[in-house]
Amino acid sequence: MHFTTTTIKAIAYKSGMADSAVASGAFTITGGDFWQPTRMISALAGVRPGEVAPAALEWQEDFQVIRLVRRKGAAYRIESVSVPKRSFDDWFWETASNIPVTIEDKALKEAFLAEVSWGKRIGVER
Repeated sequence: MHFTTTTIKAIAYKSGMADSAVASGAFTITGGDFWQPTRMISALAGVRPGEVAPAALEWQEDFQVIRLVRRKGAAYRIESVSVPKRSFDDWFWETASNIPVTIEDKALKEAFLAEVSWGKRIGVER
């Protein structure tokens, strides 16, 4: 496993308010998997301060739109908004319940609905 110790500086800001003081801390980062910040920086390639990245970033849990506030060397200040994704299970069961399913054999239909745990969640015509 790869370990990196680095000092991270952070600042809080909000439009219309004064920036906070810069806080520093030493952190040990394990694994070396920096794919999320790397994707964000790549999305800002060619973007000038004040502009929004041309494509939303898709993460497992949401979509994110980022705007470059300023870039100073390797430091980026961004603003972002995220829109949560709907869970796969919610989507699947809503979609499955809207697909009509016909089981002609009455005994098979009764057995299916009684014995298959998710049988009542789909659109079996009664």
